[in-house]
Amino acid sequence: MPPSYSTVTAYSKLKSFDIFGYQEQKNVVINTLLWKKIGAVKAMNLPMACTLTQFLEGQKYHFAIRAVDIYDRCGSYSDPISIVYRPNNLKKVS
Repeated sequence: MPPSYSTVTAYSKLKSFDIFGYQEQKNVVINTLLWKKIGAVKAMNLPMACTLTQFLEGQKYHFAIRAVDIYDRCGSYSDPISIVYRPNNLKKVS
């Protein structure tokens, strides 16, 4: 279970989460340069969510996030997740 922000005193308050991603393309070697910052969302109490748009049906996308505190210090990147976009039927893939 993630820590409750109201009881943890060893960390600074979170300001936002940066969202990174890329669209997988055939015949393109996967490397770190493909990852782009696609947005940031204000940190709120957990659980929280955001909605991303502008996807192409049948395409595979990869995402990761990192926390940013009130002093603009960035945390570690999350483990990446991948999806194949199908309207009304998002499915997480490995």
